Amino acid sequence: MKISCSCGKILVDQTDDLPYKAHIIPDQHYFGLLEAIDDAIENSGPSPSDKEAAAMRVRNLIGKITKLAWQCGVCGRLYFDGPPRSNTVYQFVPADENIPKELLRRREEGHL
Repeated sequence: MKISCSCGKILVDQTDDLPYKAHIIPDQHYFGLLEAIDDAIENSGPSPSDKEAAAMRVRNLIGKITKLAWQCGVCGRLYFDGPPRSNTVYQFVPADENIPKELLRRREEGHL
C-alpha cells in the first residue's frame, strides 16, 4: 500500500517494522484481547499443535480488531484506515507544526 500525503511525501507500507505505522486496538476490544491471550497461555493444551492453534486464534483476533495508522514524517499528518474492505484512508491534520512527527515510533524502553 502507498499513501500519498498532501505534503507530497509517499508513505510506503510494503514491509514490517515501520516506524511510521501503528496497529491500534480500540478500547472496547482491549480487555477482551488480554483475556484471549490469558486463555491461550493457560488453556492451550499440552501438545505443540494445541499451542500453535491457540497462538493462531490470538493472532486472528488481533487482525480482526486492530485499525492501521500511519504518520507522515514531513508534515505530521495522521492517516487511519477506514472500515474493512473499503480501501478508504482518513487524514487528520495536526493543529500546529510543532506536533511531533514520530508519534507512532516505539518507545525504546518498551522494545520487545
